[in-house]
Amino acid sequence: MVNAAQADAPVQTVDQPEPEPETSLGEEQRSQMLERIRSVLGDRIADVRATDRLVESPARLVDADGAMKPEIQRVYRLLNQEMDAPKKVLEVNLRHPLIQRLALTAAENTVTPLVIEQLYENALLLEGSVTDPAKMIARIQDLMTAALENSHDQ
Repeated sequence: MVNAAQADAPVQTVDQPEPEPETSLGEEQRSQMLERIRSVLGDRIADVRATDRLVESPARLVDADGAMKPEIQRVYRLLNQEMDAPKKVLEVNLRHPLIQRLALTAAENTVTPLVIEQLYENALLLEGSVTDPAKMIARIQDLMTAALENSHDQ
């Protein structure tokens, strides 16, 4: 058995088609996308990096190198020991359509930070670590409003 939350966990490769050239991000777009995510999330994450491990998901959180194992963290919580949750690494699937659209969106777009925040919250939700559901719901509603405004303009 392997801890899937480890950043360096081995992964079994599956034959996947190469991304279409028009949907592939260039090296500059990739680095700008990762930097944009890093600047929005700030010190809530240990790092952000691209990964080939994800197929259908746009992002996931993994333990940073040297982080305490999740089992030990749970023991500390069960013993009511004070312990700050360790920062995680956000791994991003640059082939995912959502990430590609986000990379092609202008940096000054007001929806971009909301989408990045929601990607992070989605990853937290998947691991059962959402800390502020009310804030998450408000952001989802803002995103839905923006989507409807954009669809109305078309």
